[in-house]
Amino acid sequence: MDYIDIVFDGPPSPEGARFVEVEDSRRTSINFGEWVHRPDGYWALRISTDARHLDGVMLEDELQNIYDSEINVRISWLWDGGIDVRLGDEMNGYLAEENVSSTGHVVPWLQESIAHFYPDSTYAISLDPKTRERATRRPFLPPISGAQVRCPDCGATHAAPPGMEEVFAFVCAHCGTGVELPRPKPI
Repeated sequence: MDYIDIVFDGPPSPEGARFVEVEDSRRTSINFGEWVHRPDGYWALRISTDARHLDGVMLEDELQNIYDSEINVRISWLWDGGIDVRLGDEMNGYLAEENVSSTGHVVPWLQESIAHFYPDSTYAISLDPKTRERATRRPFLPPISGAQVRCPDCGATHAAPPGMEEVFAFVCAHCGTGVELPRPKPI
């Protein structure tokens, strides 16, 4: 079974009784299906049962669109600690991060954070107006990181993991140079 139809006896209409809008707990509209006019003459709200289907698009397609737009993100998790989503990368730094409770929250957060920080990007422009408008009002958490230093050869930022307050040596992710930093002299 690849879809479920909720059948109506007439076409969908915001003015009529056949209009259906589904919202999540944040009162955000969710597009989880599409209206189809079936061969039997009835209208149906067709909902995909594909496990990879998310908000009207395939999760893999949405991530590919972000990748194709050359926007860097990081998604990671450790067992039951939620899912860490970051906008940016280790080399250039992170703009925002959030820990979400389920995979269903990953793409909406990415969409809004990209629309907020990269509003003129091809990806952000392709998003629906409601998402772009929400992104302008949404607060984003600054990333948590440890010490940050710059590569003396190329100037790229190196951000240590959270909890590391001093960096003594690192390999630059941008130019590959091994860097050893002088240790502070004891007082």
